[in-house]
Amino acid sequence: MLFSIFRRKRQKAHAMQPDSLHLHTLIFARLSARKVPSANAKTSLLIIASITPFMLISVLCYQHTVLLIALCVVFILIYTFAYRAVRI
Repeated sequence: MLFSIFRRKRQKAHAMQPDSLHLHTLIFARLSARKVPSANAKTSLLIIASITPFMLISVLCYQHTVLLIALCVVFILIYTFAYRAVRI
């Protein structure tokens, strides 16, 4: 959500107006363009599979602040890379 707000502010668009530039929407569009069967379900599975490791590590290591901060940084980097890769 913060990424979307930041992206919209950078583009000088209203942060609360809907758009079709969210990561899940871009993934769905790319799968649909390739005529992948069940593109919506596969988009959901891809998103869930990509965030599950981060959620599990966060829950299992909730007392390790430095690790959690590093995990956030890694997640932000991977998300940004994935967003740029799908957007192109």
